[in-house]
Amino acid sequence: MRIIVSAILIISCISCTTRYVDYAYSHDVWGIVVNKKGEPIRGVVVERVENGVDMNQSLYGVASIYKRTTDKMGRFRFYYSGLGGKPDTNFTWHLLFTHRKYKKRIITLTIPWRIYKKNTKSYGYVKESLRIILIKKLS
Repeated sequence: MRIIVSAILIISCISCTTRYVDYAYSHDVWGIVVNKKGEPIRGVVVERVENGVDMNQSLYGVASIYKRTTDKMGRFRFYYSGLGGKPDTNFTWHLLFTHRKYKKRIITLTIPWRIYKKNTKSYGYVKESLRIILIKKLS
């Protein structure tokens, strides 16, 4: 009987040490898109792309989380949360900004892993208060 109990305890301990750990996280990337005069631009499509590949062509059915359109104040926000593997110190995003009257622009962001909400233990990839300037196309 002791041998069986010991074997069960050993197997239980091995499964505890090899178990995959999920980390709760949030992504929160937001900002404003303006023209050279500092005026907000409504209707700019902001897309997260990966090394030049449109993430909206994803086979995983999550395209909507990679695309936003600015509101009348020029604001956009990517926010979502969930579980995942152990986080990296930083995460790289490429954002593509398009509007029919303005030149396309791609920016690369290094988004740090940090405390998401002050005075809590909530962590996430957070980049706040981005200010993106678009240049009008020549007529």
